Amino acid sequence: MNTLLKFLWVIAFGICLSHKQCVAFTVFSSDSITIEVSIRNGANTPLNISTPVNGAFYIGEWTKVKTNNQGQLETKIPLDSTGFCQIWLNYLPWVGRSNCIQLYVEPGETYRVSFEKNAEFETLRFAGDNVQENTLLNSFDRYRVDYWGKSEYLKSIMALPHKGSFLEFIYQLQEDDLEELHNFQQSQKSKNNTFINLLKEDIKYYYAQLYYVAWNVIQNTSESSSVSGSLNSETWDNDLKKMMNNTPIDNPIALGSYWYNDYKNTIWPRYFDDAIEKLSESSRDSVNSLVYQLITQNFSATVMEQHLAYIIRSNAIKNKFSKSVQQQYLYFRRDFPASPFLLGLNEEFEGVLDTKAELNIAVNTIQQSDISAIDELFKLYPNQVLYIDLWASWCGPCKQEFESVNADLEHFIESNDIKRIYISIDDPSKLQMCQEIISFYKLKGDHYLANKKLILSMEQKLNQGQSIPIPRYLIVNKKGEIVFENAARPSFKSTLTDQLNEAMKQ
Repeated sequence: MNTLLKFLWVIAFGICLSHKQCVAFTVFSSDSITIEVSIRNGANTPLNISTPVNGAFYIGEWTKVKTNNQGQLETKIPLDSTGFCQIWLNYLPWVGRSNCIQLYVEPGETYRVSFEKNAEFETLRFAGDNVQENTLLNSFDRYRVDYWGKSEYLKSIMALPHKGSFLEFIYQLQEDDLEELHNFQQSQKSKNNTFINLLKEDIKYYYAQLYYVAWNVIQNTSESSSVSGSLNSETWDNDLKKMMNNTPIDNPIALGSYWYNDYKNTIWPRYFDDAIEKLSESSRDSVNSLVYQLITQNFSATVMEQHLAYIIRSNAIKNKFSKSVQQQYLYFRRDFPASPFLLGLNEEFEGVLDTKAELNIAVNTIQQSDISAIDELFKLYPNQVLYIDLWASWCGPCKQEFESVNADLEHFIESNDIKRIYISIDDPSKLQMCQEIISFYKLKGDHYLANKKLILSMEQKLNQGQSIPIPRYLIVNKKGEIVFENAARPSFKSTLTDQLNEAMKQ
């Protein structure tokens, strides 16, 4: 595994998010906002809303909401400062057209958002406060791209004919967006300098991360043959340095930008001497301590605090049972006792640091499976409907779903004699960690740690031989047939119960 890929393994998360510094504090008459959402054809749609902390974007501030039967919701959310707020459309793919609607928000105000499901950005409308700002903010096409070359959007723009280097092409796209922002400002549609300055940074870092991902794809895949123009490896490397010089990694003004944080959280070690080499040479057990040390040595106070909080929260979502992740949290609590980010971190680690003594009392025991095919597993449960959960200890969304199981869903499953089966695709060395997670979340059901043959069997059956994105859920009827190979998650309770009812009828 090369240096870059190993580093990405250390810090990547499905989702990479971050935060911003308040330029100046304003005294507000309220400490909350009201958000109203109306989704045509969007009944009972779960959404996540993220809000800034101290003006900065932060992964820890989530509000989980859900529309009613008419596709509407109204929620009041605490807010301590101005900044960008995100409404995450969980039902859309992570890679592709951005799956979030951004709002420029100020405490005490009300924001109304309406759109049609499956035509979100074509039908997006705003009412209430900051209508002009939010209309402009969401008028820019934004795409999440992946580091492994599978993004169709990234492939398409890399293949477009253009003169000069790909960075020059990216900079032209950036200038087009900045010109549109300038025209907006000149037309006096908005005299909100805080919004203008933050959106300007947001634009710059969006295109910076786009170039960095493209550079990474060129380094680690065969995509260079499909890139238009004269682009050799030296050109790409020199342009990366140029781009990094133009987009500082330590930028307190940009902390409120989602795209700044997306960029910062993946590229930051490249800005500092020997950081990539040190991280690559460190062991898994020591890497988290080293990350903490490098961040405290190289970032200014404001960015350092937010960046550490983000890294720790991200690591906790992946595995808060890791001793090195817990140590990061304890360091942060010691070094930043008054940090506004501690509220979310304290909630994340609540009860975890003291659960070790209780872990011997497991709800169910995970077993290393010698089953070599998924159909063999089905045969162990004749005449039963199965609800199967594919997960791993490093999968943050998997563990978020563990928290979504409620008493009503448990009662439905148990009263209908539906069997819950959890299959971890972790490495065998993670067996004890998996057991700790099962115990912590009190996961009722049968638990298996899949061997390589079983994983290959599932990949062939469910994803044409490719790696299976997780979390993934299956519903199997009493005949041992998969009736829903991409079943609803536990958080989609209404859809899930409908699917299970259908399976029971077969």
